[in-house]
Amino acid sequence: MKRSQWLGLAVVVMAFLAWSSWMGLVNTRTTRLEIGVAGQLDEVAIYKTTQPDTPVAVVRPNGQDAAEVLQLRNAEAYSFLVQSPPAQYYFVARKGAETYRSEVICCETGFKLAQPVIRLGISDLNEWVQTPAPLP
Repeated sequence: MKRSQWLGLAVVVMAFLAWSSWMGLVNTRTTRLEIGVAGQLDEVAIYKTTQPDTPVAVVRPNGQDAAEVLQLRNAEAYSFLVQSPPAQYYFVARKGAETYRSEVICCETGFKLAQPVIRLGISDLNEWVQTPAPLP
């Protein structure tokens, strides 16, 4: 092979390695979810929309306010070739026989994350607030 062909091949290999590294980074990012649950609730379960039968986490306050920190994966799947779609999460709050299902609370993928840390405060079945938190 000629020197120019080796150089071209090296450029292609380096570009592939850079791209696959970048996609690996984008698809393995997480969002930190700081969740606070009022003691009047029986439990709050966090679910991934693609796996509604299995909770990602369950917070049981047992009559006292509770707090928990979770790391939620931002991407639906891992791929080193393409960016995966964002994973979506929601919570279900339970108080006695009543339940409340929230809208999607997380996540996004991409070059820059707008909310790498989210605070979620749940004070009653349908009373909750979600805010971006400053980085620690």
